[in-house]
Amino acid sequence: TQPEQARNMLDSLMLVAQSQSGEHHEACVYLHQGRYHKFMNNFDKSLEFFSMGLPLAQKYSDDQLEAQFLRELGSRKSQTGETLVALEYYYSAIVAGKKAKDYRLVGACYSLIGNVFRVLGDYYKAIEYTLLAENNYRKAGFEEGAAWIQYTLAVIYADLQLYSEATNYLDLSLAKYEQVATESGDSLGIAICMDQYGKIQFENNDLIKARESFARSKNIYVAVSNTRGMSINLKNLGKVEYKLGNYEKTIELLTQANNINKAQGSPYGQASIYEYIGRSLYAKHEYQAAIDSLERGLQMAISTKQRPIQKDLYG
Repeated sequence: TQPEQARNMLDSLMLVAQSQSGEHHEACVYLHQGRYHKFMNNFDKSLEFFSMGLPLAQKYSDDQLEAQFLRELGSRKSQTGETLVALEYYYSAIVAGKKAKDYRLVGACYSLIGNVFRVLGDYYKAIEYTLLAENNYRKAGFEEGAAWIQYTLAVIYADLQLYSEATNYLDLSLAKYEQVATESGDSLGIAICMDQYGKIQFENNDLIKARESFARSKNIYVAVSNTRGMSINLKNLGKVEYKLGNYEKTIELLTQANNINKAQGSPYGQASIYEYIGRSLYAKHEYQAAIDSLERGLQMAISTKQRPIQKDLYG
């Protein structure tokens, strides 16, 4: 909650590590500096610190620290659309995490791999890795992990248009996240659940309820300054306005979402953003601009291998 003070303390800690403690402690500081800059949305700087710390963790055979660096690097590469590189980092993190018996981290990596396969449209693999994540969260005694697994399965079943099953999993996840929020005040879990409810309501043309669900999650993202959540939320709200026929509002919201994605160097959300900007321009009879936007979206979907969105855009 006091970023500048946190940064000053980390800088001071690095000076101590470099002058007295040695490279192993430097590696620990690099991890936290990288996470600090990730929190502040300075993604290039965070990548720099993670890249500097990884060789030191490996040099001192610190399996747990190595696994944490590998997971962070995989997450960044996934965000920038470098899928194969991301998977290599995640698989390596699992190997190191198992050596360290850090089953929570191993579970997180399996979950992240499952999400990669979901985005690629390989739902069988997505479910397989999500269940592997669940097994490891159980080993770690990480109860909040169960809420995340139920949420993830809800997302997969929603992608498969099995909305009843998706809603059942989502109800279980939300109940757990509400319990966590009561205990710790962390409400991001509630926000992602409300986003998913909104998506299911959107697909079932229950647009007013969808707008209400997205509005609830938006308030949470604003309160905790979660820019990634905000970009997803703005995209979802824009799609609702499209179905309601408010095309200017759609373009306004989606442009805001796209600006956040570009600032974060995240290409994944851009394909569907360009799709719905194109749809809105088409509805306004601005045909060439619509084609240009749809083609841009198709390029993004192809480069990130998002097959389901590719099919929508070809259509």
